[in-house]
Amino acid sequence: MVDPRGGWLASFGLGAIFAVGWTPCIGIILGGILTMAITSGTTAAGTILLIAYTIGLGLPFIAIAVVYDRAPAVMRPLIRHGRTVSLIGGLLVVLIGLAMIFDWLSYLPRFFSFGGI
Repeated sequence: MVDPRGGWLASFGLGAIFAVGWTPCIGIILGGILTMAITSGTTAAGTILLIAYTIGLGLPFIAIAVVYDRAPAVMRPLIRHGRTVSLIGGLLVVLIGLAMIFDWLSYLPRFFSFGGI
């Protein structure tokens, strides 16, 4: 019997495509985190930065993977409103692009000051 979801080969292919698509986004942030880790002064501080980055990147994927099969009712609204979710995500990407073009991102530290971090 053939698995309707495509099996492990389809999962690998989708993961590879996803990785290629995200490389430009994650690469810059990871480069910044690696630079901060190298210049942090201690191995422990650099390790903490990299662990925090890894957890922050990985937890949403793990949470969705855990919830997806065990709680379809939680995912159903996202699937049902997939077009709206995609539209909102696209608008956020456009907004961030405009913020980069017009240098609005330089104003963020004023609103999100974390006491010298």
